[in-house]
Amino acid sequence: MILIAVLLVGGSLAGWALEVAHPAFFAREPVVLWTAAPSPPPTLLFCGRPWLAEWRMAQESGRVRWEARLEHAPLGVWLVCVGSECFAFLRVDESLSLVEIVGAPPKTQVSLGNALPLLVVSEQGKNFFVVPPGRYTLVAEYACDRVAQDLALSPGERRILRFGELLEVGSSAAEILPGHRLRVMVRVRSVLSLPYLGIQVSLPPGWRITEEELFLPVPAGRVVARAFTVEVPVHAEEGVYTLSVRWHKDEHSLHIPVRKLLSPWVVVGHWDVHQNRLDLTAPYDLTFERVLWAASLLGRPIPYTAEVMTPELLHAILEAWASGAGG
Repeated sequence: MILIAVLLVGGSLAGWALEVAHPAFFAREPVVLWTAAPSPPPTLLFCGRPWLAEWRMAQESGRVRWEARLEHAPLGVWLVCVGSECFAFLRVDESLSLVEIVGAPPKTQVSLGNALPLLVVSEQGKNFFVVPPGRYTLVAEYACDRVAQDLALSPGERRILRFGELLEVGSSAAEILPGHRLRVMVRVRSVLSLPYLGIQVSLPPGWRITEEELFLPVPAGRVVARAFTVEVPVHAEEGVYTLSVRWHKDEHSLHIPVRKLLSPWVVVGHWDVHQNRLDLTAPYDLTFERVLWAASLLGRPIPYTAEVMTPELLHAILEAWASGAGG
């Protein structure tokens, strides 16, 4: 049996504005892609010539999803373009099998049997094999780490192997003041050990990262938490701002409200009683010390708010602390 080597590595030529669901599609599958905003229908090219297709468009998770069926179109290398961005993909016969590598560190070397060429993972953390059905041993090597996995592939099967996953992105504070800082927490899992966490962060204009743990090692096979501190400009207007974190194919967004005045609950849950200051980089928690500090404000203005600590508010804070619901 002759093995079929991979023909291309699909990839967007710029930014995050165009994303295709897979680098290769079986003949029965529709071509699926997403764009960041509404646009004219995508353009398909085969052997350099335009190919007319009927596209279906739908809004999906803040993006536009496009789908086109190409049942009677030829197999081989295709190009899809939206504006100035293009993506190469492959259409293959149903008798073959596909193995996709997703979320691996760039430049990871991947092999699938000695008769196939050695693949190098792209900057997007992915690559793929097209092979006849059968049994294979996939080996991935990065830096000093190596993993192997046995695969049994059926005709028409797509096997997606996730080498890294962005599990969660969270913020230390539910809302923030202009000129203050918050902590962004990232949880990931990687099959291979990494010397550092190479994520991409998209910040609102004027926001900046001031401290980070992203250059700490990431051990293989464990859920690892990393964090970085973001500073909001002192002249930021009130509103909800979006911060996005992307790791290979995974992207999570945070929608962070910027307020001129905070909720009393936010202030109490983030008050540093030792330094007597607001610390929005610390996790929200109604500790005993913070509740005592809130009690000391009875009948007085609460810092960074337009409210006074009333008996009713203090009672609610005490109830939340006593029930364990405050952090």
